[in-house]
Amino acid sequence: MLLLNSIIGSYQLERIGTGGVQTNISYKDIKNIIIPILPKPIQQKISELVKKSHESRKKVKELLEEAKRKVEELIENNQK
Repeated sequence: MLLLNSIIGSYQLERIGTGGVQTNISYKDIKNIIIPILPKPIQQKISELVKKSHESRKKVKELLEEAKRKVEELIENNQK
């Protein structure tokens, strides 16, 4: 899906698409979409970046939950 949303993919879809409001693409056309295969080092670098992104997102969620908890504690303490 990522490829189809990229510049390379969208260009190919525009080129082979037919129809008016809703573009139609045949099975044969889909089979002919060119999918570039990146060198292994680049694939590994992308994989590392994706993993770091997921780890960062998890850490941000944890920090947000901790901040929410602390704010709730402060509010409760001030109401007493």
